[in-house]
Amino acid sequence: YKDGLNSLYKTAKPHKSSDTIDANTFADHCKSLFTSVPAPELVRIPSCNAEQHPLIKAVDEEEIEAAMDKMKSKAKSSSGLSPFILRKLFSSLLPFLLVIYNNAIRKCCFPISLLESCVFFLHKKGSKLDPNNYRSIALENPFLKLLTSIFTARISNFAEENNLLPTW
Repeated sequence: YKDGLNSLYKTAKPHKSSDTIDANTFADHCKSLFTSVPAPELVRIPSCNAEQHPLIKAVDEEEIEAAMDKMKSKAKSSSGLSPFILRKLFSSLLPFLLVIYNNAIRKCCFPISLLESCVFFLHKKGSKLDPNNYRSIALENPFLKLLTSIFTARISNFAEENNLLPTW
């Protein structure tokens, strides 16, 4: 019975191609995705009172909790933690998150170990030799994901309140 299922599975399973993309070609393609020619010119936003500005004010418990409620992924980052695990530890971590995030905002510096992401690529379709036929998946450190979620909400609210979004 078991051999019968295995042989049936082998005939139904698509055969894998031995074609693989050269690692250097793939690396060059990935670098090109993040290169802009010509380099963009950054325009500084006029300075404002940092303590009063909604984009750079101190993070509060409500913001962390709202962002945490949206974190449902069970995919573990390279640290071994997932957003789901972070949610389970929320009440214990909250005081530490407030200190880390507010210190990062005040000093404009975030702990480098929390900034790493794990990136891997899945073949979509077509030739496996063409780097355009791959989709990237990035698993961020859940602490970084939480902070970026807070900033995303802030930027979105700020843009809406100040009519900064384009109207089509």
